[in-house]
Amino acid sequence: MASSSPLSKAMTTFSLALLSKLNEDNNSANIFFSPFSISTALAMVMLGARGSTAKQMSECLKIPDCQDDVHTLFAKLLSKINKPGAPFVLNVANRLYGEQSYHFIQDYLTQTRTHYNSELESVDFRTSCEEARVKINSWVEEQTQGKIKYMMAEGMMNEMTRMILVNAIYFKGNWNKAFPRFNTFDAEFRLNKSDVKPVPMMEQKTNFNLAFIPEVNCQILEMPYKGKELSMLIFLPKEIEDDTTGLQKLENLLTYEKFMEWTQPDEMESCEVDVMLPRFKLEETYDLNQVLSCMGMVEAFNESKCDFSGMSSNKGLFLSKVSHKAFVEVNEEGTEAAAATAVIVADSVTFFTADHPFLFFIRHNLTMSVLFAGRFSSPKNIGRASDGKMAAATPLATANTSFSLALLRKLGDNDNTANVFFSPFSISSALAMVMLGARGNTSAQMSETLHFIKALKVKKAGPQTVQMQQQVQSKLPPHLLKTLKTLNIQDDVHSSFALLLRELNKPGAPYALSVANRLYGEQSYQFLQDFLEKSRKHYKAELETVDFSKNSEAARVNINNWVEKQTQGKIKDILGMDAVSGMTRLVLVNAIYFKGNWNKQFQESSTREAPFRINKNDTKPVKMMYLKSKFPMTFISEVNCQILEMPYKGKELSMLIFLPSDMEGTTGLEKMEQELTYDKFMEWTRPDMMDENEVQVGLPRFKMDEKYDMKNVLMSMGMVDAFDQGNSDFSGMSPANDLFVSEIYHKAFVEVNEEGTEAAAATAAVMMLRCAMIPAKFIADHPFLFFIRHNPSTTVLFAGRYCSPV
Repeated sequence: MASSSPLSKAMTTFSLALLSKLNEDNNSANIFFSPFSISTALAMVMLGARGSTAKQMSECLKIPDCQDDVHTLFAKLLSKINKPGAPFVLNVANRLYGEQSYHFIQDYLTQTRTHYNSELESVDFRTSCEEARVKINSWVEEQTQGKIKYMMAEGMMNEMTRMILVNAIYFKGNWNKAFPRFNTFDAEFRLNKSDVKPVPMMEQKTNFNLAFIPEVNCQILEMPYKGKELSMLIFLPKEIEDDTTGLQKLENLLTYEKFMEWTQPDEMESCEVDVMLPRFKLEETYDLNQVLSCMGMVEAFNESKCDFSGMSSNKGLFLSKVSHKAFVEVNEEGTEAAAATAVIVADSVTFFTADHPFLFFIRHNLTMSVLFAGRFSSPKNIGRASDGKMAAATPLATANTSFSLALLRKLGDNDNTANVFFSPFSISSALAMVMLGARGNTSAQMSETLHFIKALKVKKAGPQTVQMQQQVQSKLPPHLLKTLKTLNIQDDVHSSFALLLRELNKPGAPYALSVANRLYGEQSYQFLQDFLEKSRKHYKAELETVDFSKNSEAARVNINNWVEKQTQGKIKDILGMDAVSGMTRLVLVNAIYFKGNWNKQFQESSTREAPFRINKNDTKPVKMMYLKSKFPMTFISEVNCQILEMPYKGKELSMLIFLPSDMEGTTGLEKMEQELTYDKFMEWTRPDMMDENEVQVGLPRFKMDEKYDMKNVLMSMGMVDAFDQGNSDFSGMSPANDLFVSEIYHKAFVEVNEEGTEAAAATAAVMMLRCAMIPAKFIADHPFLFFIRHNPSTTVLFAGRYCSPV
């Protein structure tokens, strides 16, 4: 046997690695492929790859660092394989199909012709894609003697396809010693330790090369074909020792070195063997994108990172698909086998089809404020600033976004398949008004829960000032120290809210966005004038006196009507029956309403019914909207997730959609939700992280209407004392200091359709009089998260998770 060349070593090593990888998905399934065909097709692609893309491809194919030599070695090998006059049939053919209007570098075409005998055939992918598909399939079928049909399935190529590189291999050889047909008999084939299936078993007794490998308790038989230039090597464990096929130990230990050692001529003894081998036929098809990515060939499939500058001077080429089909038939006469590999090179139109759970956020771009956030997991029924730059996040926007992400995780804790939609901005605003009157530990807990302390204690001071502050603070008791810290940032918090509310409520915008606050106070109760003045100054929140004591129902209806009006009828009955009582002293309400048209609208005529993958097994129908246009988009490899930004008219607000690529876990969102911190959210959605590409967007048309009792949620996030009659401190609200927060209610609505998005939310914080006689009342194609953000301030206005259609 001739010594192994660097190329044959690479192919054998790649073959064993690919066999192992294909085995991972189903270790009891049949596998058949041609590593030679796959390596050859990818080597033609590698001719045009540069930089780390070429390096990854070389490492995946186990090719040593000698690319120029590799292509020369392929040329020599192809000339040996395709030699005429052999006692068997073995043909290898390569071909390039290129878009007729696209420019390919001449040197690349010359090299593929020189090394791979691969001619370029011009086709019209842009306007006659189906005709090109039929032509490619006919060529493959002809080269494989009719054994590989329909190599290119419908939908594998489209108008963005620029080149398809095809390798086809065909082999037909008779055994050097054929099995007599009359010896074939019906027998049982043991699938595992307990199951059998019937097979036609061929039998012959003659001399063959045979080896026994004790370390894996395995026999290896060599069965040569006519001319003995080709052989079939069969590795057969003596016993089924594991709980599946009996191959696990062998497959785990089968390296290139072991393969070569075990099949060396001096390891195999020629002896008379009674051979029984099933007569069988296999036809297998593989989509190799994920497999090759797992083997290290990542950049070639990544539109933003791939480098095929050796193929074309135009940027944007990437591998959209590597497909492989293989056929083999083993019978008494010998073996017939064929395989084909097609590598599809596409221009960088990106597909973003949200047909499975995703997160989404609606953001106000000028302030970088997330107004709404959500998770879409299950259908219920059938952004940038105008100058292209995003403002830096203010401390308040940092706090609001941090609170938004923490609350998104918390609301999804009870049921990670449920839809979630809320307005973190509305909740923060309502609680900030409450915090105006909070003092001591109550205020500190609220600041920490809303992330105000962490975000706003960033003012810089000189070393001497810091040292002096530390010396003074070290002498204070803990409760006074907390009060000092919170009072120091309170003015910053409320002043920042005033500025943000002025920015959000500005007139003349190409969208409707309004935020309103209001206080409803018991007419007989005394509130501190300073609290009322600051509410008016910072939050435009006027006090309306009502009669909770004697007519709480009329007060409840009054509050509900105001909220309904402020939200254009979308939020009704924010306060349910018994939400207020004769002991209620104050209700603080925030209402937010947004309606914006997409900057690039979906056409209703393109909307069609499609399945939405709720999890790995289940789907529900949705109305899927489709649009092909340029959008900012990025891929975050650490969580295997696409992020798409869809701006509204004026580009001051955007929807950010976080869509996992795979459905790992229940909805596919678990890993991303766990890792989605404020820092990562800001890093992943930075303008320089999101390239504007042509994207084929598929987005469900959906509507969500959610209601939350926020009391337990906020208590679990650390805001405890505010709800505790014995520990609450609202001495900045009332001289009597006899108030506590009894309930916090939040309702949110969102509708996403072809025109754009309509969203609204309201939050009501109910303050009650402490009373020992009356106990406190304790009155939620795969899933995605979504946020609506005000981009200039980076404030998250709405947040959500959509998980379960009803």
